[in-house]
Amino acid sequence: MPLIDRFIAFTTKHRVLSHIVYWACTFILAIGRYNYYEEHQFTTGESLLNSFFFLSIAIVTTYFLAYFVLPRLLSGKHYLRTLVISVVVLYLLSAASRAGVVHILEPLIRPRPFSQESLGRSLPMSATCSGITSFIPSPTLSFSSSSSC
Repeated sequence: MPLIDRFIAFTTKHRVLSHIVYWACTFILAIGRYNYYEEHQFTTGESLLNSFFFLSIAIVTTYFLAYFVLPRLLSGKHYLRTLVISVVVLYLLSAASRAGVVHILEPLIRPRPFSQESLGRSLPMSATCSGITSFIPSPTLSFSSSSSC
C-alpha cells in the first residue's frame, strides 16, 4: 500500500488523534511567532503562553469555519444567514481575542510599567487591527500575517 493511502487510512481511522497531532505541530511552529515585544524578548514560558493563547483562538475559528460555515455554503442554502452569523461570530472571536490580550495576556508577560487601554477602547478596534488577521486558521497564512495597529 502506498504511503499516501496508509496516511489517509490512518487519519480516517484516528481522526481525533490526527487533529491533536496537527495542532501540536502548529503550536510548536507558533512558539517563536511572538518572541519580541518592542525591545523585550520573551522568555520561553512567556512565548509558550503567548502561543497557546493565540492558538486557542485559531482552533475555535478553524472549527467554526470548517464545521459550520463551509458546510452551509456548500449546501447552497441560507447564504445570507450564514454570512451574517459568520460576521457576528468572527467579530465576537476577534473582540474576545483583543480583550484577552489586553486584560489577561499583557499583564502576565509584558514588562512593567505600561499603560493599559480600556475595554471600551480595545473592542471597537478589534476587528480592524488585531482581529481576524491575528488568528487566521491556516498556519501558513497565520505566520506570515502581521498587524500594524
